[in-house]
Amino acid sequence: MEDPHKNPARNLLIAGYMSAARPCISEDIEDKERASIRRLWILDPAQTVDPEETYRRQRGSWRLYLVYIDSIGRLKFLVLAILSFLLAGSEFLPDIYIRVWTDKDPESGKWFIGYACLALFACVLVTLAYWLLFGIFAVKAAVGLHEQMLNVTMRATMGFLTSTKTGNILNRFSQDANLFAKVLPSFLFRTMYMFASSVVLVAIIMSSASFMSVSLPAIVVAIYLIQGFYLRTSRQMRHIDLEEKAPLYTYFCETADGILYIQAFGWRAKNIEKGYRLLDNSQQPYYLMLCIQQWLGLVLGLLTAVIALVLVSIVVWAGKGTNGSAVGLSFLSVLSFQRTLVLLLEAWTGSETSVAGLARLEQFKKETPQEHLPEEPEDLPADWAPEGYVDFTNVSARYKPSMDSPPIIRDFSLAIEAGDKVGLVGRTGSGKSSLLLAVLGFLHYEGLVEIDGIDIQKIDTDFLRSRVISITQDSVQLNETVRKNLLPFTINDDDENTTDEKARDQESTDAVLVEVLRSLNLWAEIHHKGGLDVMLADAGYSKGELQLFSIARAIVRRRETGSGLVLIDEATSSLDALRDEETRGVLEEAFNDCTVLTIAHREETIRRVDFTVALDDGEMTTIGAPQIEADRYAAASQH
Repeated sequence: MEDPHKNPARNLLIAGYMSAARPCISEDIEDKERASIRRLWILDPAQTVDPEETYRRQRGSWRLYLVYIDSIGRLKFLVLAILSFLLAGSEFLPDIYIRVWTDKDPESGKWFIGYACLALFACVLVTLAYWLLFGIFAVKAAVGLHEQMLNVTMRATMGFLTSTKTGNILNRFSQDANLFAKVLPSFLFRTMYMFASSVVLVAIIMSSASFMSVSLPAIVVAIYLIQGFYLRTSRQMRHIDLEEKAPLYTYFCETADGILYIQAFGWRAKNIEKGYRLLDNSQQPYYLMLCIQQWLGLVLGLLTAVIALVLVSIVVWAGKGTNGSAVGLSFLSVLSFQRTLVLLLEAWTGSETSVAGLARLEQFKKETPQEHLPEEPEDLPADWAPEGYVDFTNVSARYKPSMDSPPIIRDFSLAIEAGDKVGLVGRTGSGKSSLLLAVLGFLHYEGLVEIDGIDIQKIDTDFLRSRVISITQDSVQLNETVRKNLLPFTINDDDENTTDEKARDQESTDAVLVEVLRSLNLWAEIHHKGGLDVMLADAGYSKGELQLFSIARAIVRRRETGSGLVLIDEATSSLDALRDEETRGVLEEAFNDCTVLTIAHREETIRRVDFTVALDDGEMTTIGAPQIEADRYAAASQH
C-alpha cells in the first residue's frame, strides 16, 4: 500500500490545509492535533539496548524481591512463607497417613477419622493462606507500589511530562501495575508452595529407595541449569513485552486527538493498518513467551521420565529388600513430582519475569527527574500572599534542569506591584505561558522569583500552587459533583460525620456557589438536574461553559482563601464576543483588588489591563500602555 508521505499531491494539499487560517479552532488545539497527526505516521525507530542493560535483564536481581517484601512487611511475609510450607506438608500428610494405615491395620475403619481430619486441616490452611495473601498482603503491596509510582509521576518535571509520550506513562500504570499487583503475588506464593511440595516429594521418594539419594545432586544441578537457561530469555521477553505495548497506547491516544483529520483526509484504512501492525508487534513477545514455556514443560517432562527410570531400576535391582507400600507411594510421588516440578519452575520463572514490573518501577524512580523541593520550606501562614506583588530578577527558565537545554525565558526582570493588572503579549512560543509556569514552580530556573517578598524556591510547591489562583484554557473536570468540582480541595473531607455546625456551614457555602454560578449564567443549566449534587459530566455544559465553570471555581477559591495573585491564560477563548464581554466584567469585579497576570490574545483583553509586557523568544522586549498595544494588535489583525 502506498505511503501517504510519498504522494506529493497529497502532501501539498495537507500543507496548504494545515497552514490555512481557521478561526474556529484555537492555535493550541491546532498545534496539538497537527503534532498528533505527524507522530501518527512516524513509527519510532527501534531503540537499542546497551549491553549493560541486556546483561542486567538476563541476570535479574534479588533486590527486587526485597522491594516487594518490604512493601508487604518482612514479618508478614515470613508468616506467609511459613503458611506455604505448612500447606505443602499438609497436602501430602493424607498420603503418608494411608501408607501407615495400610502397614498397621488395613482392615480397620477407625483410621478414616484421622484421614478426614488431615484433609480438613489442609483446607483450613489453604483458605487462611489465600485470604492473607490476596485479601491483605497483596493489596497492601499494590497500593504502596502504585503510590510510589504516582508520587514520582506527580513530582516529575514539566520537561519530562512534555517530552514523554502518553502511552509510555499509561503503560506503566496498566501493564506494569498489573504485574506487581496481580501476577507477581500469585507466582511468588506458588513458588514457595511448589518448592515446599518438591522437598516433601523428594523425601517421600528417597524413603522407599535410599539409593535415589545418589542421583539427587545431579537432579538439582539439572534443574538449576534448565532454569538458568530459560530465564536468560524469558526475562528479556517480559521486558520487551512491556515495552512493545507502549507504542500501542500512544497510538490510541494520538488517534483520538487527530480523529477529525484522519476522517477528513481519508486516512482511515492506513490508520487501521498501522493499528494492526502495532498490535501484532505488541503480541509477538507474548507469543514467544508461550513458546519457550512449552519448551520448558517438555524438558521437565523428560527429566521426570529419567527420574522414574532410575527409581524403577533401583526397585528392580533391590528386589525383595523393598517395602511394597513404600514403593507404591514412591511411584505415586514420582508422578506427582513431575507435575510439581513443572509447576515449580513455571512459578519461579513466572516470578522472575513478573518482577520486570518492579524493575521498571525502580528504573522509573531512578531516572525520572523530579521537581525542586526545598530542604527546609518556609513556615508561612495559611493566608499567605494576600497582596500578591511579584518580583522577577534575572529569571532564565528551562523545561529541563540540564544547562544544555535551551532557555525559554531569558534574563527576565520585572517588578509587579500589588493590585496591578498585567497583560502578557507576544506570538505563539514567545514564553508567555512559560512565565506563568515559572511562577507556579513548574519550571527549573535561575534567578529570583518573589511573591510578597518570599523566594518561591523556599516554599513547598503544593502550598505555593494552592495559594496562587490560576485559570487556563483547558478546563479541569473531576469525576465528581458540581459542588466538589467548585471546591476541589475538599474532596477528601469526611462527609459522613456531619454536625449541625457543619450543616450550617455547608448551607452558607452552597449559597456562595449558587451565587457565583448565577453570575456566570451557569446555574439555570443544572438547577433542574440536581443542582450542586449533579455530576459535572452530566451537567450538559458546552466547551465554552466549561471554561466559565473554571472561572467560577477560581472565584470561589479567591473568596475562600483571600489569595492576592491570579494567573489567567486566555480563559475565555471559546466564548463569543457578547459572552466574553460579560465574563470579563465578572472577572474584574471578582479580582478587583488582586494582582492579575493575563496572557492576552484578544484586543479586548489588552485594553482592560494596566500595562502590557511584550515577549519575544523568551525575552522582554517592551513594556507599554494597553491602548498602544491594542491599537498595534488591531492594525496587525487587519493585514
